[in-house]
Amino acid sequence: MATQYGLSKEYKLLNSQDFSYLRSGSKQFACPSFKVYFKKAQFNLEHSRLGISVTKKVGNAVRRNRTKRIIREFFRTQDSLRVKGLDLLIVISPRLYKNDDLSQSEGYLKTNLEKLTKYLSKDTL
Repeated sequence: MATQYGLSKEYKLLNSQDFSYLRSGSKQFACPSFKVYFKKAQFNLEHSRLGISVTKKVGNAVRRNRTKRIIREFFRTQDSLRVKGLDLLIVISPRLYKNDDLSQSEGYLKTNLEKLTKYLSKDTL
């Protein structure tokens, strides 16, 4: 279960086997700022797990960690995503921060995460 202000380990993809499982044979959702790989949970779990990949090209450590924090918080607050039984890998593109307006980029990220939620709610695996 999600802790009060974060995700517990059971909701996270933690090792390289989990990430490589999602890279092969999974469905994808793409937008200019990120790509999402998803498929049914590897161990037939009742809850979803989240993995986030952010390269150094996105920016300095502060920007990369802020991006991951926004995504984790969005996932934590979306009960419909957490109970779906999916493994999700979100790969952030450096194009997210092509302009230097941080608040605009974060708003764009949140808008696209909402589109992802709608897409996953109608998609049947």
